[in-house]
Amino acid sequence: MGTRAAAARGAHSARVLGIVVGFGVLAGAWWVLVLVGASARGAELGASARYLAFPLALLLGLGIGRLGARRAGGGAGVLIPAAAASAALVLLLVPLYANAQAAAGVQLVALSGLMLRGVRARSRPPSSADGGAVPRPERVALLTLALCAVTVVLGVLLAVRSQAAAILLLPVAAAAVLPAVGAGRRTGSVRAVAVAGLGAIAAAIAAVLLLARAETWPRELRETESLSYARHSLWSDALLLWSAHPLTGAGPGAFYDYSATARSEEHLRAVHSSILQVGSEFGLLGALLLLVVLAAGVLLAARGDPGPALLGIAAWSALAVHSMIDHLYEFPVVVILAGLVVGWAGARPPRPTGPPIPTALPQAPSPAKSPSDACSGQQSHRGSRGGGQPLRGEFSERSRPRLSREVPPRS
Repeated sequence: MGTRAAAARGAHSARVLGIVVGFGVLAGAWWVLVLVGASARGAELGASARYLAFPLALLLGLGIGRLGARRAGGGAGVLIPAAAASAALVLLLVPLYANAQAAAGVQLVALSGLMLRGVRARSRPPSSADGGAVPRPERVALLTLALCAVTVVLGVLLAVRSQAAAILLLPVAAAAVLPAVGAGRRTGSVRAVAVAGLGAIAAAIAAVLLLARAETWPRELRETESLSYARHSLWSDALLLWSAHPLTGAGPGAFYDYSATARSEEHLRAVHSSILQVGSEFGLLGALLLLVVLAAGVLLAARGDPGPALLGIAAWSALAVHSMIDHLYEFPVVVILAGLVVGWAGARPPRPTGPPIPTALPQAPSPAKSPSDACSGQQSHRGSRGGGQPLRGEFSERSRPRLSREVPPRS
């Protein structure tokens, strides 16, 4: 049994390592595409900085997430909950793009759920040696619980700064609650949620492309603050630029020079849609690379245990959907948090490696019984069965040997 478990863990680690290596390969291909595009356009390095930082931030988050999942429940495992609570407080106080703050808040809520699941409190009742104090594993668990509660509250306060993020927080919260009530504990549930996440990303991309091609938007969209006329103009310009350079795009920084709307105000310099931003400046090759990265994130999260996997898939898909109508992957803090959540969700916690604990103690051999004790024991067994039916292996009344002693004749 131990050999099979070790082999299964080894196979899982190999698959996860393959996905992480795949992320590295995608990062290398992304950098090559960005640098070649910048060189062909003669653009400065500053125009490519946000694209070059994206894979670095993602790989950093993946590494921290896997390390945190391995260290959860130990003394060092308090560092990440403390860092998450501190990051949430800093994000709440410093001036930053509100939608990026909201997206980071959703990821922080998901990370808190993963940290709570990762706490394996090896608690024991206080003994006389503890002097009545709480054992150290329980103190770590209580401290982690308090830090996660703070992070959740601050994350929700950040998420409600954006209407889209507040809506996308709901499936993340549902993914955190479902395993607690008994649902979503099977691999089939993880596959269904993974398919739903990929479908939501594809639907968001299709909706953005259709809206970008439309001459006028529905009145319901034009009246909202999040999808205003400025976004309609930006998306239309990005799609026209992509159509002019379909395969490799116009190069980093080309959209700002192309769109009059982007140059009109500082906060409109980006397309406010990741798929259109990448497509207009890096063409079909860049858009396909982005889609592969998004799909790989879902697959990596699905490799974990069912509970964390559901949470990781929901958080990663929520960010992807949100970024289709915004430019959230340009903010390293958002990408690091998203990578941390996916890396944590896809890493199964270490299992105990010691010898198996016996389920029952060995029984001491019972003392030998005399023939009379054996007969009385058999009679009590028959009485306990009711109806006087003999047990299997017992002697019946007719076949039981009679015990007799020879009485010497009287003289």
